Amino acid sequence: MNKAITLGLLLAFSVVSASAQKTAKWVKYTSVEGRYSVSMPEVPKLSQQESATAEGVKFPQYMATAGLGNGVFMVGYFDNLPDTRYVLDEAVSKMAEGLNAKVISQSSISLTGSPGRAAKLSMESDGILFINRARLYSVGTRNYFLQYIVPKADDGARVETMAAKFFNSFAVKDR
Repeated sequence: MNKAITLGLLLAFSVVSASAQKTAKWVKYTSVEGRYSVSMPEVPKLSQQESATAEGVKFPQYMATAGLGNGVFMVGYFDNLPDTRYVLDEAVSKMAEGLNAKVISQSSISLTGSPGRAAKLSMESDGILFINRARLYSVGTRNYFLQYIVPKADDGARVETMAAKFFNSFAVKDR
């Protein structure tokens, strides 16, 4: 994750947070291009941004973002460039670095046999502390990242329930 991702994440958070409304029933969102489906509290806003490798090689990232109350849900994906591979442990470290966040916890997970990482980060923006629950998966040559970000003041059992609903609904289609 790089500074463009950080800026995009914080921008997405502020836009979605400001316009978020309570939603009684979640929607199942399917991305044909992204080859995934996920439950979100509303139909997500789609965006694309350009990112770059450490060597400066540019590549596109695609994101779907939805809000609920003060929280934001995000699913993103990108494909490995030729002769590159995605290292999950490094990805969590770079995410934390890019967000100026502290890794609270991290563990290995999997998604239908593909490797992944679950991470919980603490970060601050404009004097507000946030908790970022993240899942990262490497499925073949495609990489997915899911995040649920809420103000630390809102964190608790309800947030844990919504995080589980979001993360557990994520499924990847044909590789």
